[in-house]
Amino acid sequence: MKTTDECYDEPYTGTCPDCEGTGRVECDVCEGEGGTDTEVCAACNGDGGMICPECDGAGEATYHMGQKI
Repeated sequence: MKTTDECYDEPYTGTCPDCEGTGRVECDVCEGEGGTDTEVCAACNGDGGMICPECDGAGEATYHMGQKI
């Protein structure tokens, strides 16, 4: 594991902190429920999860200078 200083000095690829490496996150719209009792969530199509926007579903992300690249 790299130290904080090393992560800022050079690009670092590691497990995505948002999805913890799964590539999927809970739907923000329905909060993972898949919809209401009468309607399916349009944002996640009733799945309750979405592709992680931070890593685009890869489960890993590359950072440099504290920013995703």
